[in-house]
Amino acid sequence: MKQDKTFFYILLIVIPLYFLQGGLFDHGSLASQSIVAVWLFIDIIYFIRYINYGLWEPIGRIIVLFWLLQTITWIVTPFFSDISSRGWGATYSVYKNISVVFLTYFPFYYFSYKSVVDEKQLKIFAVLSLLTLVAAFFISSREGVFNSGRDDITNNGAYYLIAIIPLLGLYFDKFIEFLFYGALLVLVLWGAKRGAILCATVEVLLFFYFYSRKSNSSTKLLTTVWVLVFIIGIVYISIDLFQDNDYLQQRYDQTVSGDSSMRDEIYSNALLQFGNQGVLNQLFGNGMNSTLSIIGGYAHQDWLELLIDNGFLGIFLYFSFFVTLFSYYRKKRKRMTQMERFIFLSATMGWFFRSMYSMGYFSIETSFFIMAFGYLSGYNKKINKKITCHEYISIGSR
Repeated sequence: MKQDKTFFYILLIVIPLYFLQGGLFDHGSLASQSIVAVWLFIDIIYFIRYINYGLWEPIGRIIVLFWLLQTITWIVTPFFSDISSRGWGATYSVYKNISVVFLTYFPFYYFSYKSVVDEKQLKIFAVLSLLTLVAAFFISSREGVFNSGRDDITNNGAYYLIAIIPLLGLYFDKFIEFLFYGALLVLVLWGAKRGAILCATVEVLLFFYFYSRKSNSSTKLLTTVWVLVFIIGIVYISIDLFQDNDYLQQRYDQTVSGDSSMRDEIYSNALLQFGNQGVLNQLFGNGMNSTLSIIGGYAHQDWLELLIDNGFLGIFLYFSFFVTLFSYYRKKRKRMTQMERFIFLSATMGWFFRSMYSMGYFSIETSFFIMAFGYLSGYNKKINKKITCHEYISIGSR
């Protein structure tokens, strides 16, 4: 237990610290690589423990299958891909990110299942992560301005902010939750990243829904009024921000006119290239990062990226991942509190919507969604075990 606590406190430091690269230290620097190496090392330790303890459950199983597919893909890619001359190093960064994202499920599952971490400690972790992700958002903005030489840019760091929304649900019954989400919505809107704006809107609307449902009949009216007042306030601030931001207005006009930042062309080209391939490539893909050589860049969408890289097999496993999440929620929701329902479903929906408009499965900030799944499924497993033991004892005492 003491060793587990130590590992959690290390993660509590290194995970938020990782997102400060570009500020405290350079991207890809020794400091950055050392931090992610420690993070991944701890993930692997608890992945092994998860298997050794036989803690198999639906989410863990599909995560293992998807990660194993990516591991095999990374290993075999240099032998048949166009990037073979560059070896495994050419795709290591992507594989490392995928591993961090999916394997982070296991330490948080284990910590929750073994009662290593309680809700109070996870709240501290969530706030520390929030602060560093907001800092990362501004670091991303500064780097975008520097690289483009323009002030009117789309800030990809907005995706950092939507990733922390589910874990902040731990403050579900606190007034500060509204302040968190109000500030995050304004920042995401300011970032002008349309996919992130959609994800943030969906996640926060889910919060309003579950927050309203938690109230009993005597407080429901007051809760509804408070939620409406908050929504009106956010809408007012957003309109004011929109009117003062010419670039944001331009992005809105582009969206209304059907401008998808060349995504239509990218998607159609990806589908065309995929259709012209052989059956084996269509079934199993062309190798990790193969979109760079086949369509000239990333697909900017998880499903097409996987279709090119891993074929129908990759699509099937990724689809099965989301089916497993929704199925798990449907089966377990009656035993979940409104807070737990919000955390789980907002992480699921936030990830799913991002997968439609951006790269999610190998973006490291997506690991915050995985942490939510790990914590809640581990906690649910622990509670079910206690209930089962209690029922067994009750039956035996009759």
